[in-house]
Amino acid sequence: MKHAITSGAAVLTILFLLFVFLGDRFLPEPLGPASLKTRTSLNEAMMELIPDWRPKIQPVRSKHFSASGVKTDGKPAQADFVM
Repeated sequence: MKHAITSGAAVLTILFLLFVFLGDRFLPEPLGPASLKTRTSLNEAMMELIPDWRPKIQPVRSKHFSASGVKTDGKPAQADFVM
Protein backbone atom coordinates (compact mmCIF):
# COMPACT_ATOMS: atom_id res chain seq x y z
CA MET A 1 0.00 0.00 0.00
CA LYS A 2 2.81 2.42 0.88
CA HIS A 3 4.51 1.79 -2.47
CA ALA A 4 1.28 2.59 -4.36
CA ILE A 5 0.93 5.93 -2.58
CA THR A 6 4.55 6.85 -3.29
CA SER A 7 4.32 5.96 -6.98
CA GLY A 8 0.97 7.76 -7.26
CA ALA A 9 2.50 10.90 -5.78
CA ALA A 10 5.41 10.65 -8.23
CA VAL A 11 3.01 10.37 -11.18
CA LEU A 12 0.98 13.36 -9.97
CA THR A 13 4.16 15.39 -9.51
CA ILE A 14 5.33 14.59 -13.04
CA LEU A 15 1.90 15.42 -14.49
CA PHE A 16 1.83 18.72 -12.60
CA LEU A 17 5.31 19.65 -13.85
CA LEU A 18 4.32 18.80 -17.44
CA PHE A 19 1.16 20.89 -17.05
CA VAL A 20 3.11 23.87 -15.73
CA PHE A 21 6.07 23.76 -18.13
CA LEU A 22 4.52 22.52 -21.37
CA GLY A 23 0.74 22.75 -20.96
CA ASP A 24 0.23 26.01 -22.84
CA ARG A 25 1.89 24.50 -25.94
CA PHE A 26 -0.30 21.45 -26.47
CA LEU A 27 -3.35 21.52 -24.20
CA PRO A 28 -6.73 22.73 -25.56
CA GLU A 29 -8.16 26.18 -24.89
CA PRO A 30 -9.35 26.13 -21.27
CA LEU A 31 -6.25 24.32 -19.97
CA GLY A 32 -3.53 25.98 -22.07
CA PRO A 33 -4.03 29.50 -20.72
CA ALA A 34 -4.50 28.06 -17.21
CA SER A 35 -1.09 26.43 -17.51
CA LEU A 36 0.50 29.72 -18.57
CA LYS A 37 -1.20 31.57 -15.71
CA THR A 38 -0.06 28.92 -13.21
CA ARG A 39 3.53 29.13 -14.46
CA THR A 40 3.47 32.93 -14.28
CA SER A 41 2.06 32.88 -10.74
CA LEU A 42 4.65 30.35 -9.57
CA ASN A 43 7.43 32.38 -11.16
CA GLU A 44 6.29 35.57 -9.43
CA ALA A 45 6.01 33.74 -6.08
CA MET A 46 9.54 32.38 -6.42
CA MET A 47 10.90 35.80 -7.34
CA GLU A 48 9.34 37.28 -4.19
CA LEU A 49 11.25 34.74 -2.09
CA ILE A 50 14.56 36.06 -3.40
CA PRO A 51 15.21 39.58 -2.08
CA ASP A 52 16.77 42.25 -4.24
CA TRP A 53 20.48 41.93 -3.69
CA ARG A 54 22.51 45.05 -3.13
CA PRO A 55 26.06 45.12 -1.79
CA LYS A 56 26.26 46.19 1.83
CA ILE A 57 29.24 48.43 1.13
CA GLN A 58 30.14 50.51 -1.86
CA PRO A 59 33.09 49.41 -3.96
CA VAL A 60 36.30 51.10 -2.88
CA ARG A 61 36.71 54.46 -4.55
CA SER A 62 39.76 56.35 -3.49
CA LYS A 63 39.28 60.05 -2.93
CA HIS A 64 42.97 60.76 -3.16
CA PHE A 65 44.21 58.65 -6.03
CA SER A 66 42.98 58.52 -9.60
CA ALA A 67 43.19 55.45 -11.82
CA SER A 68 46.58 56.61 -13.05
CA GLY A 69 47.88 56.66 -9.45
CA VAL A 70 48.47 60.41 -9.42
CA LYS A 71 47.39 62.05 -6.19
CA THR A 72 44.58 64.55 -6.62
CA ASP A 73 43.29 67.30 -4.39
CA GLY A 74 40.49 65.15 -2.95
CA LYS A 75 38.23 65.58 -5.95
CA PRO A 76 37.81 62.62 -8.27
CA ALA A 77 39.83 62.98 -11.45
CA GLN A 78 38.21 62.29 -14.80
CA ALA A 79 40.38 59.20 -15.18
CA ASP A 80 38.83 57.52 -12.10
CA PHE A 81 37.53 54.03 -12.62
CA VAL A 82 33.76 53.92 -12.22
CA MET A 83 31.86 50.64 -11.97
